[in-house]
Amino acid sequence: MQDDHSESRAHEELALLRFGPLEGRVLAALWSFEEVTLADLQHLLAEPALSTASLRAVLDRMHLKRLIHLRKVHRTRYYRAALDRATFLRLLHAQLAGFLGADGMRELLHGTAAGEP
Repeated sequence: MQDDHSESRAHEELALLRFGPLEGRVLAALWSFEEVTLADLQHLLAEPALSTASLRAVLDRMHLKRLIHLRKVHRTRYYRAALDRATFLRLLHAQLAGFLGADGMRELLHGTAAGEP
């Protein structure tokens, strides 16, 4: 049986593998700045079709996944990345290696599928 700490750690690790393209763009923006507001992110992402409500929902999901930190001051929310880029990539690589195994990582790095030359 897992204790609460190991279960929480497993959840954090899975969160790295479960993020979409918009979350990736948000992380890239956050890595460029120490802390930003929702309005800052909207400006940085420059996606006219992205509503404030949609971006807030993405940020809330990322906060629940522990990919970002949230600080509230009065009615303003400030966001920052929970991990720096190098640490994030190292953890993602380690998770992929554990998930795919050595053969899967070779396939990923060389762009081949099993059974292809």
